[in-house]
Amino acid sequence: MDSEDYLLMLAKAKANLALSKADMKAKRARVERYRKLKAKNSLSQEQLDNAEAEYQISAFTVDLQELAFEDAQLDLQRTIIMPEADYWVTEKLIEKGDWVQKGQTLYRLENFNKLEAVVYVTENHINRIHPGQSVTIYAEALPSKTFTGEILRVGIKPEASKNSYPIDIIVNNSDGLLRSGFTVDARINVNVEQE
Repeated sequence: MDSEDYLLMLAKAKANLALSKADMKAKRARVERYRKLKAKNSLSQEQLDNAEAEYQISAFTVDLQELAFEDAQLDLQRTIIMPEADYWVTEKLIEKGDWVQKGQTLYRLENFNKLEAVVYVTENHINRIHPGQSVTIYAEALPSKTFTGEILRVGIKPEASKNSYPIDIIVNNSDGLLRSGFTVDARINVNVEQE
C-alpha cells in the first residue's frame, strides 16, 4: 500500500487546521476590540453580535478541522502494516498496486521464538509420553547445538504411513538458529518411575 496520497491528505489537513486557527485568532481579537468600542458607545450592539457570531463559527470550524486532521492521521496509520513483536514474514500474497479488501490475507507470518516440531513415537513408548514433559531437540543443520522443548500434544491414533504416534513439541528458539522445515531428532526425558 502506498502512503504518499495519505501523507498529502495529512499535510492538507494540517494546513487547513492552521488556517482555521489563524482565522479564529483574528476574529477573537476583533470581538475584543468591538467589546471595548461598544463599552464606549462607539459601536452598535448588532455589529458586536455579528462579530461574536463569526467568532463562534470560526471556533466550530477549528473543531471540525482538528477532527479532519485526526482522521487523516488515522488513515495514514492504516497504511502501515506491523506484525506483533517477533513475527517474520514467511510468504507475501500481494504485489505492489494490488487492490486489497478488508479481511484479505496479505502476508503469512511466523513467530520463530517458539517453533513447533512433530516427532513420532512407537506404541512401545507412547504410554510414557504426556503433555508438559521436557524434551531435548537435536537439529541436523546444527549438530553441535541442542534446544529445549516441551510436549504440547500427544496423538491419540497412529499415523498409518509411519505406524507411529505424532507428538507435537514446542521448541524454544529465542536465539533464532532454528528455521521452519529443519529436520530434528528428539530425546524425551521420561522419569525413571514411569518406565
